[in-house]
Amino acid sequence: MSRRDATSRGGNYMEQPEGGWAHNTAALAVGKGVYYSFPVRYIGSIQVIESLRTLDMDQKTQVCWEAISRCCDHAQLRKVTKRKVPKHVKKFLADAPYIKEMDLKINMSVEGIATSSLDENEVISNDVITKISFAAGGEKGEYDFVTYVAKDKRENRYCHVFDCGILSDDVLSTIGQIFNILTKDENTIQTLKKQKEEIATAPPGGAPQLDNPLYHAMANDQGGYLDVRPDDDGGVNAPRADMAAVNESYDDVDGAGGDQLYDTATPEQGQQFAEFLNHNVQSQPLYGEVGDDGQLYGDGAEPGWGYLDVKPDEDLYGGLADVFVEGDQ
Repeated sequence: MSRRDATSRGGNYMEQPEGGWAHNTAALAVGKGVYYSFPVRYIGSIQVIESLRTLDMDQKTQVCWEAISRCCDHAQLRKVTKRKVPKHVKKFLADAPYIKEMDLKINMSVEGIATSSLDENEVISNDVITKISFAAGGEKGEYDFVTYVAKDKRENRYCHVFDCGILSDDVLSTIGQIFNILTKDENTIQTLKKQKEEIATAPPGGAPQLDNPLYHAMANDQGGYLDVRPDDDGGVNAPRADMAAVNESYDDVDGAGGDQLYDTATPEQGQQFAEFLNHNVQSQPLYGEVGDDGQLYGDGAEPGWGYLDVKPDEDLYGGLADVFVEGDQ
């Protein structure tokens, strides 16, 4: 799966594109088990031996590029080629990655990044947002790959590498949008909190009605309110939502904090809300429609809003490294 029309990324994925964000900001900030999901292929993970805090953005990105390259090499996804690795990169990565190719869904919200099975939507892993520090996309022949850096339960850091195919820009920009939300000013944060609270007041046992304040409080990125009542043609009166991203809310103190407060909706509420978002507050892909030459991973799987019944018990899932890397040792 390859994007032949792009080989190099540019710009800051935490900055809003000229055409607007790909997703409605308030929807992405709801949390409560509501995620935006992409079908991807997990390739593997490689340990980051030292904290990246001493590196600048470009150097962190170079570490991520090398992590992607080593995972591709060991997974034999292409012919191994010699490359010159900067000295400052070598000391940050373990020699060999852990490889386990697996098609799955990567699910993202302000609560973190979770993976789930394609068919049953069962939670596989859950990296809470305070454990995720950085994300970057590949370059040139590895453009389709995206990696994020997260701590496991033992405070070890790993680069987790995914083949996202034509969705690589969309996956990376979604992570960047989430990091952007977490750096908003206090007024914006309070507004988002209010919108999140309103989902808890939704009528039990059924989807909230269209006049529920939750839907009319969906703030758009121009500072107004998003009218989510359907157009005559069945659409929605919404503005078009159009290198690397760093999470400023990341907890980089070894052994400190990192607890995630989960306030989940009931499965019925969460699933109904995700369904509403898919029908009325649709996201805009950066790449465009998937054509015959750009199929997605998973049989019939597509990007979209979904719900995961994620529990606050860290031991129940663990992060991606806890499940795959540590779990197989």
